[in-house]
Amino acid sequence: SRVNGFIFVMEFAEFAAMLSVLSLILVLFKLKKKSYKIIISMIAVGSFISMIMTKTRGVWLAYILTIIIVLFLKNKKYLVCFLLSGLLFLSFVFGTNIFKNNQYYKRFKSIGNVETNSSNTTRLRLWKGSVDIIKDNIYFGIGFNNFSKEIKKEKYNYGKIVSRAHAHNNYLQVGLSTGLIGMILLIIIHIYVIYYFILNYRHQEDENIKLMNIILLSFWTIYIFHGLTEVTIEDTYTSRFIWVLMGLANIINKPQKEVV
Repeated sequence: SRVNGFIFVMEFAEFAAMLSVLSLILVLFKLKKKSYKIIISMIAVGSFISMIMTKTRGVWLAYILTIIIVLFLKNKKYLVCFLLSGLLFLSFVFGTNIFKNNQYYKRFKSIGNVETNSSNTTRLRLWKGSVDIIKDNIYFGIGFNNFSKEIKKEKYNYGKIVSRAHAHNNYLQVGLSTGLIGMILLIIIHIYVIYYFILNYRHQEDENIKLMNIILLSFWTIYIFHGLTEVTIEDTYTSRFIWVLMGLANIINKPQKEVV
């Protein structure tokens, strides 16, 4: 079973990851009072455990990549400690038989299984079929809500798949729906948002605004990195949450005299 928090399990995983990263950033770079650090650390651990219990591997990987990016920008010494600790932990976990029957160990280990894991093979086959669909409809795509019907065609069929709901990748989904130009534009938008937050983080003088940009960047990277293995742009809750934050970020980063 997977923890879902009364919403779609993958969206819950994203929110849990965001809350965990937010809490870690506050503990490491903002909070000074010990009691506050303890409370927020408990939230970080609790949300991290919730994320793990969703068994959403794409979010797990997005979480790790996001932590690496945040620490690279904020404190490279912390980054080195994080990477070394991670390597030691993984060496211990995979080098012993203590966790071999643990469901979360098996779930994490299955990330690299592209031969027999049905979730992985489904994604690979859908991605291959999606690329072919884009090639055949390169200018305007096939339109929205036509993927499940199109992917059934023999020339796009690469074997047994578990689900045909979507392409399990934001960029392929937009590419096959709107054409190559739409996919390129989405990639440009996603890269620009990362650039926007990093630029504002480096040039803002107010430390609180700098920290806010790091927090928003972490939310954004969790969202788009998960979108490499899932269609997060169609998520009901996280997509709305993210784009509202993008609007707030634009206001926060404006010079004070320009804010109405």
